[in-house]
Amino acid sequence: MRRFELVEGASSKFWEIWVSGCEVRVCFGRIGTPGQVNIKTMGSAVGAQKAYAGLIKEKKGKGYREVEVQVAAGPTPPATEPTMPTGAAAALPLPGTCPPDQLPPVLRDPPWLKKARAVELPTLDIPVRTVQERLVWSDDERARYAAYTVRQQRRVPGANATERVLIEMHITAAGRARLAAGTLLQADDVQIPSSSYYGKSPEVALLFDGAAGLALWNSYPSKRWQTYGARAPIQALLALHGTAAVPGLVAYAQFQAEDGLHIAKDVDSTALVPVVLRTLRHLKKGKDVAMSWLRAHVQTALTAALPLAFGRDKALRDDAQFGLRWLVDNGFESPAREVAAAYGPDMSQALQALLDVDPLLVLPARMPKLPDFFVASALRPPVLRESGLPLPASAIEHLGLMLAISKPDLPYAGLAIVQAVCTPASLAAFAWDLFEAWTLSASPNKESWAFTALGLLGSDDTAHRLAPRIREWPGQSAHQRAVVGLDVLAAIGSDVALMHLNGIASKLKFKALQDKAKEKIADIAEARGLTTAELADRLVPDLGLDAQGTLLLDFGPRQFTVGFDETLKPFVKDVQGVRLKDLPKPVKSDDAALAEAATERFKQLKKDAKAIASLQVTRLEMSMVERRRWKAVDFQRFFVEQPLMRHLVARLVWGVYGAQGQLTSGFRVAEDWTLADANDAHTTLPDDATVGIVHVIEMPQPLQAAFGQIFADYEILQPFKQLGRETYTLTPDEQQAQVITRFAHKTVSIGSIMGLLNRGWQKGEAQNAGWIGWFVKGVGDGLEIHLELDPGTVVGDISMEPKQCVPSIVLLQTDQWGKQSPVGFERLDPITLSEVLRDVDVLAPVQDA
Repeated sequence: MRRFELVEGASSKFWEIWVSGCEVRVCFGRIGTPGQVNIKTMGSAVGAQKAYAGLIKEKKGKGYREVEVQVAAGPTPPATEPTMPTGAAAALPLPGTCPPDQLPPVLRDPPWLKKARAVELPTLDIPVRTVQERLVWSDDERARYAAYTVRQQRRVPGANATERVLIEMHITAAGRARLAAGTLLQADDVQIPSSSYYGKSPEVALLFDGAAGLALWNSYPSKRWQTYGARAPIQALLALHGTAAVPGLVAYAQFQAEDGLHIAKDVDSTALVPVVLRTLRHLKKGKDVAMSWLRAHVQTALTAALPLAFGRDKALRDDAQFGLRWLVDNGFESPAREVAAAYGPDMSQALQALLDVDPLLVLPARMPKLPDFFVASALRPPVLRESGLPLPASAIEHLGLMLAISKPDLPYAGLAIVQAVCTPASLAAFAWDLFEAWTLSASPNKESWAFTALGLLGSDDTAHRLAPRIREWPGQSAHQRAVVGLDVLAAIGSDVALMHLNGIASKLKFKALQDKAKEKIADIAEARGLTTAELADRLVPDLGLDAQGTLLLDFGPRQFTVGFDETLKPFVKDVQGVRLKDLPKPVKSDDAALAEAATERFKQLKKDAKAIASLQVTRLEMSMVERRRWKAVDFQRFFVEQPLMRHLVARLVWGVYGAQGQLTSGFRVAEDWTLADANDAHTTLPDDATVGIVHVIEMPQPLQAAFGQIFADYEILQPFKQLGRETYTLTPDEQQAQVITRFAHKTVSIGSIMGLLNRGWQKGEAQNAGWIGWFVKGVGDGLEIHLELDPGTVVGDISMEPKQCVPSIVLLQTDQWGKQSPVGFERLDPITLSEVLRDVDVLAPVQDA
């Protein structure tokens, strides 16, 4: 409830308002009287919150001022009804807000109310030490970049070709003479008309020999360079000229931070540090690559950042101090102190002063105002851990300001205090309500902190609710919001949140967002020192199952046990072990509270398992196809002992592989979670064993027959075709050809073609009007399979051509210059070849009417 008073002249009135579900309740009258209550019922809870905000705005316009609600004995008006599901983040009762003395100071009397600010840090006139610039490339990378050749359309035929290129770039005669002498252009040497909107590709600098091309790259106005996403020309310039081309790269990155820093990821130079620090602090796009650069070049970053942090240029000083705090917070305090010591005692003392600053006093020069959609009493309040009492409106507004000045990767220090004293579930509920209020207010970009707050305060429930919206947003012209949603999932960081992120990376109809999710997963994997596949092993949630992979649903007098079938669909058994069609409904003799909780738990389990199942089944199948291998200890930890995965693992044939990759023996996971061989006898794995899912092609016939009989005897259904899998070989004619046409007369649905995206295929490059005429699949060693489509499909509208044919399949070899040439299919190993042909053969056919 919020209370407003108007005391002026003869007026002494109060006005109180609160929301309960779809109702907006108002109490008003003279101060000192009980007043009278009006109740207005809206069409929905959302409509009630809109009306609530509008009425408050109206009263403020009439001169009413908000006052703190005094907590009295007895019940208070009910808070907004919950919008989160039941469970951990369910709405919490409001018996009365907590008194001020129970609040931590940051919620009771925050520093910005006292105008408190951090002490002034020292200013030092210390120049940045020289660091040897390096291009951190392998020999293969350097050779590949250097082999780049200028595209034919960039070459101007005839005499004086390069002269005409410079004229097209609006470089004056004096400028052209300077370039010919290998000297840098001056400001007046480039006269670009204000009506010119088009830039030039850096590729043109490769048309010039030696110093002229380098001078052009390093001094032509950097904002006029346009790569159109092609980074190879700039990499070629670096390969050709070495670190002498770094000034041009730095200038380019100042205007194209994200693209420029991607190119600069392997360039170790102090000249890049100011650009990196500015990107880290101010730019959403490029922030991730800036963080990657800092982690990769810590010594160089610190060498430049320390003098800048205590220099006289305020903008550079603020960016550098921000960057130093980020580096220290991310585990680089020791290197920071070592570099500071190398600069001398004054720098060490300055760094210590920076680190000694009370983090609660690190505030913006001007605190923001809370937006109109932030209505404290309309949000479910965070609840104190000890007393169970909710925060008062004033404390909630202080929390809102903390979120408003926080960045996703650098939250305001006071948030850690709030998280320590409030329950995680109530904070997650508060953050979700704040996000919903932001959404209802048309999601203003200026206040996007109300969205990213989910990453700071969110929970597994938050991830469950947010992931479906992220998947939908690109189709609602909200791609960029969806990209931020990926950052939110990564910031939540729990196994469940990363599971949803990995799910988006693995399967999504919006390729641009899927690619962003893949990048995010790759970054997380790299930060943990893992491959993306190894990270995926670690992201499977246990869904609250016990060590045996089951769950007890307790109704009091009756109890039921949860199991999973071959598709990870949950089912229940009674105490006699009889499988039931569904979880029974509670009856009178059951404990009502226990039965209700168990029923809700089973509903949530079914939802969670459904979200996980297809991803995990496909992941295992592709691990078989790609012949992924695990160490015995990892197999035991991530499969046999993982409560959910073990239900799939026990339905497959696994193998032990020798040093040359050959299958040496097969085994399965038995019902008691021990291992059994092809004779159904107990077996164990050597500690140094290498384990994988056996493909039927590498399985000798006797081994196939033995496990086939065991699986039939025990009625074990497999999550995907393994023992009975279709296999394929080349026909004699195909062995002599470089193209496969056996499917040319088969008509298939475009939907089944799109399903190839889940099996390692990708859409070919879109042509004019977004037309896609082929799918591609990389198979290693520079080999790529092209699957031709006829008539093809259109980006964003697969319904335009629902029927497709596959006229040809071609295997292409890419050379070091990027040129592709067809080669024979004998280059593929039997399993890869069989799986490619199977992918096409099992596409759903379309029968002509």
